Amino acid sequence: MRKFCLLALLCPIWSLCQTNTTALIKGQIRSATSNTGLQDALIYLSKARTQTYSDGQGNFQIAITKFPDTIRISLTGFINQAIPIEKATVLNIVLEPITPSLLDVEVQTGYQSIPAERATGSFVQIKNDLLNRRVGANILDRLDGIASGLIFNRSRTPNANESNIQIRGRSTIFANTEPLIIIDNFPYEGDINQINPNDIESITLLKDAAAASIWGVRAGNGVIVITTKKAKASAAPKIQFNTNITLSEKPNLFYQPIANAGSVIEMESFLFERGFYNNRINQRFPGLSPAVVIMDDRRAGRINAADSGTRMQELLATDNRNDLTRYFYRPALAQQYALTLSGGDKRVLYHFATSWDQLSQAQHRNEQNRITLRSRTQFNLIPDRLELITDLNLIHANASLPSIQYFNSFPIYQSLVAPDGTALPIYRDYRKSWLDTIGQNQLLPWHHKPFEEVLQSNHRNNRLDTRLLTILNWKITKTFQFQTSYQYESGNTNTRQINGQAEFSNRDLINRYTLPGYSNGIPTLAIPIGDILTQTHQQFNAHNGRVQMNYQKNFHKVHQFDLFAGFEIRQFSSARSSSRRYGYNQDNASDIEINPINPFPTLPNGIASRIPTSTVHNLTIDRFLSQFANLGYSFQQRYQLTMSARKDASNLFGVEANQQTVPLWSIGTGWFIHKEKWWNPSIFQSLKLRTTFGFSGNIDKTATAFTTAGNDISSVFSQPT
Repeated sequence: MRKFCLLALLCPIWSLCQTNTTALIKGQIRSATSNTGLQDALIYLSKARTQTYSDGQGNFQIAITKFPDTIRISLTGFINQAIPIEKATVLNIVLEPITPSLLDVEVQTGYQSIPAERATGSFVQIKNDLLNRRVGANILDRLDGIASGLIFNRSRTPNANESNIQIRGRSTIFANTEPLIIIDNFPYEGDINQINPNDIESITLLKDAAAASIWGVRAGNGVIVITTKKAKASAAPKIQFNTNITLSEKPNLFYQPIANAGSVIEMESFLFERGFYNNRINQRFPGLSPAVVIMDDRRAGRINAADSGTRMQELLATDNRNDLTRYFYRPALAQQYALTLSGGDKRVLYHFATSWDQLSQAQHRNEQNRITLRSRTQFNLIPDRLELITDLNLIHANASLPSIQYFNSFPIYQSLVAPDGTALPIYRDYRKSWLDTIGQNQLLPWHHKPFEEVLQSNHRNNRLDTRLLTILNWKITKTFQFQTSYQYESGNTNTRQINGQAEFSNRDLINRYTLPGYSNGIPTLAIPIGDILTQTHQQFNAHNGRVQMNYQKNFHKVHQFDLFAGFEIRQFSSARSSSRRYGYNQDNASDIEINPINPFPTLPNGIASRIPTSTVHNLTIDRFLSQFANLGYSFQQRYQLTMSARKDASNLFGVEANQQTVPLWSIGTGWFIHKEKWWNPSIFQSLKLRTTFGFSGNIDKTATAFTTAGNDISSVFSQPT
C-alpha cells in the first residue's frame, strides 16, 4: 500500500519534470547563392521568446523547453524563414538573398567605403544597373528622376550663384550653390556633363552634415561621389561593346499650352488702351509688336477701321509654331558607342575604355561630339600588401552652337516665313517706319530675318580635359593601412565665334556705330565692315595630394573600430582670356584695328559709347591645406557612434594666419533596434534609429578680406584733358 501511494505521488512530479526538460536545437544557416555560412543571423523562438545569433560559420544552437514552437530566421538582406519545431533536431537552413541587399551596398564617401548599415549620415546609393536604365550621353540626364533629394533646375542659366542641380534645395544666398563633385576620391573641377556614363560603377549622394562634413568648406551644398569601374582578374581578357542610337522626333511646340494669338492681342489691346505703350511709341525707333503697330496706325488715322480689321484677322489666323516646326527644327539623333577591355591576374589588373558620342540636337546647327579615353592599371607589387594604381582619363569634346534660341522669342502671331518659302523680317528691336528712313541707304541692311540665319551660325567650342590619378596602398598589418595619392587635373576650353555679315547681330553692331553723312553722302564708320571674330580661352589646373592612415579592428564582435586620419593639400588655378577682332577675313586671318578707348556716338539715340572689345584677362589661384579624422565605433553590432573633424586652411579665408582656418565637425549615432533580444522580428525585419548633427561649409569667392580697387580709362566726374 505504501509503495502504491509513493508511486502515485511521484508520477505527477515526473510528468512535470518531463514537461520542463531543456532541449537543444542545433543547425547551420547558409546562403543560397554562395553556399557559405551566414554570420549574425537572428534565430528566434516565437512562443519561448528567446533568441540567439549564428556564428562566423553560420552555426547556432538554442535551448527550448516546450514543444511545439516556431523558429524564425532573419538576416538583413535575406528572405525570412519560419520553421515549425515538434522535437529537438538539427536544422540545415538555406536563406535566399533579397535583391538588392542593403548589406551589398557600399557607401562611398571619397575617403572610405563602408557598408550602408554602418553609416549614420543621410545618403543615396545609385548603382550601375540603375544608371543604365536610361540612355543619355551625360550623367545628369541619367540621374534625373532616380535620386531622391536631387533637384534639377533645367530652366535656369548656370552662373556663379545659380546651379542646374541642387541637393536638398538651396543652402546659401551669395556663395557657390553647386554640390561638390568627387570622382575616385578627389574633387572634380571639370564639366560633369562630359563624363562618360559607361565608365561609372556607382554614384553616392551625401546629403547631410554628418555625411558630407568630412569634405570641409566645399561640402555645404552636398556631395556627389562618383566611383568609376575597376579592373577584375580574369583568365582571358574581357571585351565589352555597347551602342545606343536614339532618334527623336521634332519638338512638339504645341504640347505645352500657351496663350494663342487672340489672347495675346486681347492683352496688348488692354494695355494699349491704358497707355502702356505710349512712351515706346513716342520714341519713334523702338520695335513694336505687329498688333500694337496696327492699333497705333488706327489711332493715328493712318489706316481705316476696315484695314485695321483685315490686318488683325491675318494675325489671328497666324501661329508661328508651324513655321518653327517646319523650318527651324529637325529630328534629333544621338549616337553612343563604347568599348571596354579588362582583365589581368594576381600581379597586374588592367581596364581600358573608350567611347564616342555624337549628338545632333533638334535645333539646326546644334551639334555635339565627344571622345573619351580611359586607362586604369593596378600593380600588386606585393600581393595583399602593396599595390600601385594609375588612372589616366582624357576627354575631347567639340560643340557647334546656334546663334539664337527661337521658341518664345517672337509673338505667336508673328509670321517668320512667307508662303513661297522666303524669310520675313521681324521688328522686335527697331520699328519698320524708322528703319525705312534712317541712313539714306548708307547703312547695311538692318532688317532682322531669323529664317536667313538658321544655317549661318559659326560658333564652335573645343574642350580637352585630362585627369591623372596615382594611388599607393600599403597594408602594414591586418588593422593598419597606409595610403598616399595624388591627382593632377587640367582643362582647356577654346571658344571661337564668327559673326558674318549675313547675321543680324553683325550688321546691327556695325550700323549702331555708323554716322550717316547726310550732307556729303559718306558715312563715318567706327567699326569696319566685315566679319567679327570673338575668341575665348579658359584653362584650369588642379593639384591634389593626400596622405591617409586607416585602422580597422574588431574585438571579439563586441567592440568594432573604424578610424582614418590624414592631411591633404590642394591648389587650383584658373585663367581666362578673351578678345574680339573686327573686319576679320577668314581667308588670311587678318583684321582691322579699331579705337577701343574713345566713345563714339551711336544710333539710334546718339548716346556716346565705346566699341565693345570683350577683352578679358584674369588669373586666380586657390590653395587649401587640410587635416581630417573620422572615427566609427560599434558596440555589440547594435550601437553605433561616428565622429568626424576637419580643419581647412585657405588663402580665401582672411589675412591673418589665425583667420585662415575653419574647423568643421559632425557626430552621429545609430541603434539597431531589431537586434535587441526583446525585439519581435515579426513586426519589422530591420529597424534602425539614427541621429546626426554637424557643421559643413561653403565658400563665397566674391568676398575678400583685402582692400579691392578698380580703374577705368575715363572718370565718371570729369574727362581728362
